[in-house]
Formats: sequence, C-alpha cells, structure tokens
Amino acid sequence: MIKNKGVFICLSGNGGLSVKSIKRFIDLMISFGYTSIELGLDDMVKIKEEPYFGYLRGGYSIDDLIELDKYAVSKGAELIPSCQFLGHFGYLSKIPEYENIIDIDDILLIDEPRTYELIENIIKTLRKCFSSNKINIAFDEAHHVGLGKYLDKHGYVNRFDLMLKHLNKVNVIANKYGFICHMWSDMFFKFANHGVYYDKNVNFDKKIMDMVPNNVGLCYWDYYSTDKDLLDSMFKSHLQFNRELYFAGSVSTCNGFAPSNIGSLERLKIQLCEAKKFNIENYLITLWPDDGFECSYFSALPGLFEASLLIDGKKLDDKEKNRFKEITGIDFDIYLLLDEPNRSKVNPDLKDINITCKSLLYNDPFLGWKDFELEKIMPIDYESMVKKYDEVIPLIPKKYRTQYIKLRELCACLAYKYDLGIRTRKAYKSKDLKELKDIIKTYDLACSYLLRFKKTFYKQWMEENIPHGFDVHEIRLGGLYMRLKDCKQRLSLFVKGKIKSIPELEEELLPYAKFDSMYNLYKGFATVRII
Repeated sequence: MIKNKGVFICLSGNGGLSVKSIKRFIDLMISFGYTSIELGLDDMVKIKEEPYFGYLRGGYSIDDLIELDKYAVSKGAELIPSCQFLGHFGYLSKIPEYENIIDIDDILLIDEPRTYELIENIIKTLRKCFSSNKINIAFDEAHHVGLGKYLDKHGYVNRFDLMLKHLNKVNVIANKYGFICHMWSDMFFKFANHGVYYDKNVNFDKKIMDMVPNNVGLCYWDYYSTDKDLLDSMFKSHLQFNRELYFAGSVSTCNGFAPSNIGSLERLKIQLCEAKKFNIENYLITLWPDDGFECSYFSALPGLFEASLLIDGKKLDDKEKNRFKEITGIDFDIYLLLDEPNRSKVNPDLKDINITCKSLLYNDPFLGWKDFELEKIMPIDYESMVKKYDEVIPLIPKKYRTQYIKLRELCACLAYKYDLGIRTRKAYKSKDLKELKDIIKTYDLACSYLLRFKKTFYKQWMEENIPHGFDVHEIRLGGLYMRLKDCKQRLSLFVKGKIKSIPELEEELLPYAKFDSMYNLYKGFATVRII
C-alpha cells in the first residue's frame, strides 16, 4: 500500500520557480498520479523576524505560499514544506547577522540560543503558510558538524550524540506548531560508518536508534545506485530504526543544462523494484538545481511520468505514452530529446548521468585542463543534435518550446566550442599559421552562438522562474564570452608576429581531471584557480 507518492522540488538553489510555474507544476504532477509536492524552501521564505531570509534572492512571501497551498488543496494534492535545520546555510553564512550561529562551513551552531530562535521563527512562519501537518527538516550533508565554533566553545563532543540532541530540539519545536517531521537519513549512516552512506554492512547501536524521536520519519535518498545487494542492505539498515521510512530517487536536473531522464530511469527501475520488496509505503522523486539551476524542471516530465508508473508497479506502454501526450501535447520519445546534449562516445545511449555539455562549454581553450580526457572520446556530433532539434521544434507546444530552442542553441555553440582548445593547441604547436587563422574565425562563431544560447536561456528562465538568480549565469556566460574574445585577440597577435608566444599553449597537458565529472561545479570546469 502506498501512503505517500510525492515529488520534491528544490526552490532554493540559486533560483526558484515562479508562483505561476509552481501551480503549473502541481497540475502536471496531479495528472501524473502524484499526491504530494514537497517545496524545498530553505532560506527562500520571507520571515518577519528574519529580514535577511529571501533577501535579494526573490524569497516567497507568506501570501505566495498560502496561495500555493490553497491551490494544491483545491486540486486534491498536499503541499509540504521542506527547510534546512542543520546544514546547507551557505547563503546565510555570508550575512553578518548569522555569522555567530554558523558552526563551520554552512552548518548551524548547535546549543546556541539564537539558533533555536531562528528555527522557531522558520517553523512558526511555515505554520501560517501550509495546511499539511508534515515537514521535511532535511539534516543532510552536515559532515563537519561540531568541528568549528562548537569545538572551540565546548570541546569535542561525539557528533552522533550532538546531532541527535539537535534533532530532538528541532522536533519539539516542530511538534509545538503541529508538524510531524521526516528527514534525510545520510548523517546517521555517515557518523556510524566512517563517513560512508551507501554500504552493505551498516548496523546501528540500539541506544542510538532509541534516541531518534519515534515520530520522525527517515528518508533514504539514493540517486545513483543500481547494485541490488547494496540497495537491499540499505533498506534493511533503515528498517532497523523501526520508524516511518521514505525512499527518494531522482530525475536528474542537476547535471548541467540538459536533463538525464533516460539515465535516471535506468536507475529508478531497479531502485523502485527493490523498494517494493521491502513494502516501502512513502516515495519521493526529487528534482535538484545544483550549481546554478541551469536545467528546467519541466524538462524532467518524462522521467517523473514513468517514475509514477513504476511506483504503482506499472510499465510504460503505448497506452501510457498516449496519456503522456494528452497531458503535455508532446510525444514521449520526442520529449526525451531534451537529454541529447550529453550524448558522446562515453554515453552513447544516454543511460549514464553525466555533465558533458556543461563541462565542455566552460572548459578553457588555452588552459585545456579537460582536453587530455576529451581527446579520448572525440568527435562529438553536435551538428546532428542541432538537426534533431530543428526537426521537432515546430511540433512542440509554445509553453514547452523554449526548452528545446535553448538546448538547440547550446549544441550549435558547442559544435564550434567543444574542441576549440585541442584544435588551437595542435595548430600552435605545429606553427600552422594558416590553420590558426581559420581557428580565429571559429572563436568568433563560438562567441556568436554563445550569445544566442544566452538569449534563449534567459527567455526560458524568465518564462519559468523568478528573475533572481540569472545574474549568476550572466556572470558565467559573460566571463566565457570575454575569455573567448581575449584568446582570439592573443592568437591574432601571435599570427601577426606581434607576440612571440602564448605561454599557456606551451605547456604539455597532463592527466589532470576527467572532463565529465559527476560533480556539477562551474568552478571545476572554468579554471584551475579558485573562483
């Protein structure tokens, strides 16, 4: 029996959906068969007592959230708030007002009165906004808790005990306002297992399990595992707690500009099948915007649709594909073309979740620190991807079309940009001035198509999201544009004999870092320096 079949959407990672888009998303999820939507709000809630919450970030007002809650209820869905109450306070850590309650990294300082004043202000405000009695209190990825200001003030305290102490305090406050909590489970495992979450042999001390409040549900999140023995072991380990258990999978929207519906479903088919073996009753399919919110959440609709079927024990057949088309106006297989920009020799069938299109867009053409790996998988046929988009774009309903145009322009840019560093270095090393003159023209083409991509990305953003947050992409794409212009200028000077060398191109490339990292970090692609 399924008690909760929900979707989690993070609205706090650089940008967030507009109220209008959230309503549209709610409608789609209901039509797909989901019964709840969790809104990952974190500091994106405007709180009277905490004026820096949502400040300059486009935070949602109480009226916005009340409107959304009423809308969801009127449609027969439950809207559930999710906020961080331990880690992931990175945005607030920049603000002097909160400096004294940041322990280390982005983690709140436990046992500090102001910390619990903040937590109560958050929960009190959420109570005004949501009719649901559920709240996701997160508690994930707080790896260094107790090792910063807390250590200086109190000395070393067993971090498992410390987290459980904090959890009980947060739970009391949540219960005071009529909320029942659930939380991500990873920190229990990491503290018990030398920092490792996914493991086949994790056993918990009964004393520790007894310290977890009886009314707090645990959410086992796993976005990549396909080893059935590992999955089974993780379910068994979670069930040791004898608490309400959720399983959270994902449709990947956090690996660059394009989604990974196909790769995510390869994992979900295995994960959800294993979950059924353990009679899991609560499910979440998550959407994350890591490192910029580059990928539209609406690009994940095929994955979300089929995931709903899988949770119900059904398969995607022609009848269900027809239902998907009735809902969206787009053929299911045509919708999957949004995955296309990450296709390459290492991911020929798109069954892997990777980040090719982002890493190759930002890979510096003079430093070439990803080129050592890129050479192994060339060529990548971005021209054929452009043609695929050109064929289907006229068939796409207007409200979805910008997603396709955006990725079409990205592929058009990458056709000139992706191997620019390799071509430049090769021609420079051989002192082929004729080839360098042709490559200089390619820099101009890459810049021209980059501006076209930025324009369509901006359009998609403004159609779906609050305006706040696109400044990050203006900075990144603008920086790339200026860097390409500068590289072109220096190449021109070299060809004309006005400079004798280009020092970056003199270096022999070493095996430095895989071009296609699983970590979606702009700073890991653009430069070897700190940015």
